[in-house]
Amino acid sequence: MKTKTLFLMLLFVSHIINGQIPEHALSFEEEAFNAYFFNKDVPVVKGKVLNAGPEELKDWTINYSIVTPFYELQTAKTSQLNPDGTFELELDYAFPNQQVWFRIDPLIYASLYVNTDLYIELDVRLIKEKGMVRFNGEGVRFLGSDGELTSYMNNHVIYQRRQQLNVQSKLRKKNLESGYDSVFLELEAIDDNYIKENPSEYAWLVKNERQSEYYKGVLRQSRGQKIDEEVWKQLNQHRPCLMSNNGMSFYNNLGLYITSFPHRVDFTGFEKYSKLTPDQKLLIDSAIELKTKNDQLDNPDWLPYGTLVRKALKFLGDTMEISREVNRAFLYDSLYSKPKSDLLKLRISSKDPKQHKVLLEFLLQNMQTEWCKNVVQKDYDMTVANVEKINDYLNKGKELESDATIGTPIKTFPWGADLYSTDKIKADQLLQNISAKFKGKSLIIDIWATWCDPCIREMPLSTQLHNEMKDMPVEFIYICTTRSSNIEKWKSKIAEYQLSGTHIFLDAGIVQDLLNLFSASGYPTYAFIDPKGKYIPGFNVRPSSVNKEELKKLVMVAGELNN
Repeated sequence: MKTKTLFLMLLFVSHIINGQIPEHALSFEEEAFNAYFFNKDVPVVKGKVLNAGPEELKDWTINYSIVTPFYELQTAKTSQLNPDGTFELELDYAFPNQQVWFRIDPLIYASLYVNTDLYIELDVRLIKEKGMVRFNGEGVRFLGSDGELTSYMNNHVIYQRRQQLNVQSKLRKKNLESGYDSVFLELEAIDDNYIKENPSEYAWLVKNERQSEYYKGVLRQSRGQKIDEEVWKQLNQHRPCLMSNNGMSFYNNLGLYITSFPHRVDFTGFEKYSKLTPDQKLLIDSAIELKTKNDQLDNPDWLPYGTLVRKALKFLGDTMEISREVNRAFLYDSLYSKPKSDLLKLRISSKDPKQHKVLLEFLLQNMQTEWCKNVVQKDYDMTVANVEKINDYLNKGKELESDATIGTPIKTFPWGADLYSTDKIKADQLLQNISAKFKGKSLIIDIWATWCDPCIREMPLSTQLHNEMKDMPVEFIYICTTRSSNIEKWKSKIAEYQLSGTHIFLDAGIVQDLLNLFSASGYPTYAFIDPKGKYIPGFNVRPSSVNKEELKKLVMVAGELNN
């Protein structure tokens, strides 16, 4: 790292340390946090929408996401407004300064901060005069024990908003060698002005949050490169005190940074997670023996070992992911005390419920921090129940009797899912066949992958959208790539989320051709096709952001034109 860059970085660190954590505040990596977690009640969040008509209250849905210390970072939930306009949000744990992203279209989008109790009051009459409120504004009141905290943090977001956004834009273009830290000083100056103009007992949280954001960026930009020793020392002294996006992303990036350096594949312990044939076991034993010898040599030859590794990876499959995550846990233990190490381990996960169950069993044996074990135990109980459900759902599948124009029939499930697979069709012909099969219907196409996090996050919302559109002439088509997956994983995901509709497990090469047809390049990709088989580019049918009223109108108009 260049001397000037290091100087500026240390200068920034010296500034942000001025916003020191009060003695009464707890960070998540302290032993004392156990007492807080087990003796504190789960916070209560309630509210009321004023001056809204019964139809509006019926149509509006509350969407909120709770920030967590887990791999997914946020847990998405929904809630409904009662006929009298009241509502309540369900939180899961007693975390201090827990951030909850809160949205009611077309009224408000804000960030809540909760410790004990918060009451949200929304006056529709005042909000409609100026449009949807973002973070805080006229027609919105945050009340209760956490009302002042939530108001203060949201007002900070909108303070000199344009200037903050301009600085954030510059940050995205900077790196540690070209002024990242000096640009961050501009944000600190804005923070200082806000605190000076708005003195509060919560000012230190603004500083703590900004410090988390800063170090998060340092870790992200340094991945694969050693951070300067002095900066690393300061970074490891940082203690996030908000269960917020920045606070938890700091820990996530810390874990990713630690495990980003190249290391040799370690096959130790693989026999715990795989059923190996004698020949496979012999190959792994040979690899372990060769690695042990090479580790003792000054100039080892890793080429023969690499050849064995490539052969082993062909049959180890999912075991590789489990072993990699287990090794991460041991690495954290070697670097940090148990509270901090266990906190980092909360991000150890697998997208496959069966693999996730194995990892959670390991964590329950490996962890010593009681509050971490408590949340892992809850996750484990839920995962076990989910695995049992998935197996039960899969067992209820029946042979699918249907034409094979869109693939080989696999199964049909009682929740309305028909499964096909194919690797012998061109992308354009597949679209034509799907359109012919569902003649007279609009098509919503979802192209996804079993390992794609954004794809998986959309699935509960996709189920919700499907249910809302069930009486309309529209068919949901889910196309999953075979890339880095297999047919059992695919079926398990469909069962896990009980996705109705038509599902096609499609050869990765054909999926790529399909993406090219839609001028798309990644997952998930969504497309809308009208009843005449015409692709409507630009219309957003992503479940998390689709305009449902516009979609219903488009489906109805398309259907009428087809008649």
